[in-house]
Amino acid sequence: MRFLAQMHEIAGERELVQSVIQAAAVWYDLDARAYRSDPSGRFVMDMWLPGAEPAGYPSELDCAAFVARGGSVRVSSMADLEQLGWRGFQGEVVLLPVVRRHETPWLVAVAGTIDREAEANLAVACQMAGAALEQLGARQAHEVQARLARRIADGQGPLTVLAQATFEELLAAVSAARGRLVVSTPGATQGVTLAVVGSALAATPLPDLEPSRTEFGPDRIVTVARLNGGGAAAAEFRAFDRVPFTRGQALLAEAGMTLVGSWLSGVTSATGGRLAEQAGEVRPAPTLEDAIGGEMERVRRLSLKGGVLVASFAGGGAPGERAVASLIEAMRDELRSSDLLGQLSTGEIAALLVRASADGVVSAAWRVRKRLEALARERRLPPIELGHALYPEGGAESLNALVERARSGALNRSEPPLG
Repeated sequence: MRFLAQMHEIAGERELVQSVIQAAAVWYDLDARAYRSDPSGRFVMDMWLPGAEPAGYPSELDCAAFVARGGSVRVSSMADLEQLGWRGFQGEVVLLPVVRRHETPWLVAVAGTIDREAEANLAVACQMAGAALEQLGARQAHEVQARLARRIADGQGPLTVLAQATFEELLAAVSAARGRLVVSTPGATQGVTLAVVGSALAATPLPDLEPSRTEFGPDRIVTVARLNGGGAAAAEFRAFDRVPFTRGQALLAEAGMTLVGSWLSGVTSATGGRLAEQAGEVRPAPTLEDAIGGEMERVRRLSLKGGVLVASFAGGGAPGERAVASLIEAMRDELRSSDLLGQLSTGEIAALLVRASADGVVSAAWRVRKRLEALARERRLPPIELGHALYPEGGAESLNALVERARSGALNRSEPPLG
């Protein structure tokens, strides 16, 4: 078929998978859904045709026991359908995996009546899509490394300037919204930020720099490269809102960091292992307490008004780095770019809302709480406790006192947004 031959000319991973569900509609008038594999091994509904409704299909599938690599699976028993997530459905479901190398990044599902010929032809389309994904990934990886190599070769100026330009190139290649490049040297207590895109990341915890590790999730990718002399470099990427990362983007990030790591290893060797010193102005990001302290001094000097939000993980405990970063990102989406946001030394997440009225502070707290509750229902975050406080509250007030008031100022759940 001409369509199968043209698959290798499609320029994007999502476009390739979408072409399969379009083929199901055009060839056989079937309403298919595309599910994206997440890091936990489940499949999350990601695509359907324009005009189609996602209702009737589960939002997630746990089908590792059903999907044989490279072949279609027909499920018809009520018990198996309920295990997949179809409650009370009477009929058949055909699962068509899209296999790339030794993984299944996508799964096409068709519920309803589908004959054997249609199933066989769509299975071939999915196999061709998997092969096209492999070729696409290899081609894109080569192109990314070539672009980065040209950027490094043509670059001039201090290491930080060249690192910033190189990382911006990599960020664009991965199609990420924001990110940062962090390096560490042997014996260092923490990494230093060599390049950053997106000011909201400045107050979030630095990623772990465990060599040869890649962390992949719908909202965040971290890939780490080992440097000469025992150091490491990590690239952290954040997704655009409501556009989750794919495994293909993670592979691009890995390919890019392979070249960036080789370059930084060369710099490390040339400077005798003193990469941080060579960076010159690179310093660890200031703590949130430092940033808020400076802002509070300006608030007192100019008699400004505002408020603070304090969020913590319900039940205490030590949340993981990924949970903290996800919480900060969720709060950032509901706040102004001028608001200070990050993690306190106590582990809590705080936001300072400068030049905000009382109504504005409560309204911001309301928006943040609704967002966090939605993420908790979707199991993308654990339950979060959120409090707020207004300032000034009579005379000069320390940051600790303001945070303590916010801890005890939980938002009334029945309270409507103000303003």
